[in-house]
Amino acid sequence: MASPKSYSFLHFLFFLCLNIPSISFASDHISFNNSLSGNKTISSQDGKFELGFFHLGNKSISPNYYLGIWYKKVPQLTPVWIANRNTPISDPNNSELRILPSGNMALLDHNKTHIWSTKLTSLSSNFTICTLLDTGNLVLKYSSNQSTTYLWQSIDHPTNTWLPGGKLGRSKALGQQSLVSWKNSNDPTEGIFSLELDPNGTSEILLSWNRSKYYWASGEYNGQIFSNIPESLKISQFYNFKYVSNENESYFTYSLKDDSIISRLVMDISGQMNIQSWTEEHNRPTMRQAVQILEGGLEVSLPPIPRSLNAFTEDAANLKFFEEYSL
Repeated sequence: MASPKSYSFLHFLFFLCLNIPSISFASDHISFNNSLSGNKTISSQDGKFELGFFHLGNKSISPNYYLGIWYKKVPQLTPVWIANRNTPISDPNNSELRILPSGNMALLDHNKTHIWSTKLTSLSSNFTICTLLDTGNLVLKYSSNQSTTYLWQSIDHPTNTWLPGGKLGRSKALGQQSLVSWKNSNDPTEGIFSLELDPNGTSEILLSWNRSKYYWASGEYNGQIFSNIPESLKISQFYNFKYVSNENESYFTYSLKDDSIISRLVMDISGQMNIQSWTEEHNRPTMRQAVQILEGGLEVSLPPIPRSLNAFTEDAANLKFFEEYSL
C-alpha cells in the first residue's frame, strides 16, 4: 500500500499536469496518423519555435482563436505566422490541423469546415507530413523525402513578420509576397498598412496605405544601401541583406550575423517597420525560482543587451535611426 506521502506526491503531479498551458508532441511534425488540436503543440527541434492554437486579449471579450507559430523562448506570446488571421475559430478543442487524404495540410473548425489549407493540386502522393523547422518555417513535404525540397512552406506566405531566410518580393509561382499589419494589437486580421517590393520591377521597397496609396519608398538597392536611406549601411553590420532577381522571381532576403540573438522584422499596426530582438535564454530559472518570482520573493534582472545591438545604445541618434529605419 502506498504511503500518505506517496499519495500527496501523486496528487501534486496530477495538479501540475492540469495546469500545464500546452502539451507538446514528442516530435516536430504532424503526419496523417495524428493531428493538432486544443492545447497540443509541436516544437522545432532546437525548441526555438512552437506551433499551436493561441488566443489574444481578453477571452470574455473576444472568443477568437488562431493557429500560428510563435517564439517558444520569448516570454511574451509573439506570433510570427498565422494560418487563419482573417478567419478565427471559437472552439480549438474541436478544431484541428491535420493532413488530408489528398496530402494537403488543412485547418478544420468544429464543423469540419476547411478554414485554411495549402490547396496544392499537383501532389503525386498523399504520404506527406508537415514539419516545424528551427527557422520558424512550417513545411509540407513527402514523408519519404529527406531533402530540403518542400511542397509548401509558410515562409513563402508571410503575415506581418519577415523572418531571417524569408523572402519579400514577387514570383511567377507565388505572386506578391508582402507584409501586412495587424488590425490592432489583439486582432491579427489584415490591417491597412503593407510593405512590398515595387511591382514595377525595381529593387525599391514600398510602404502602402489600404493597398492602394504608396506613402514611402526606400529607393533602389545598390548591394549595400537603399538610395533614400544611406544610414542603412549601419544595419548591414548586423544583418546580411541579399537581393535576387531573375526571370522567375525578384526578392530580398536576409540572415543574422550574430546567432546568439532572436530577431525579426515586423510591420506594426501604425505602418512602421521595426526590428525586434531578444537574447537566447541560456540560463532559465529553476521551478523553485519561478515560483519565488511569481510570489514576488525574488527580484528579476533585465536580460543583457544583445551584442549586435550594443552599438545602437551607445549613441542616441543611432538608436533613433534604428527604431525608425529598420530596413
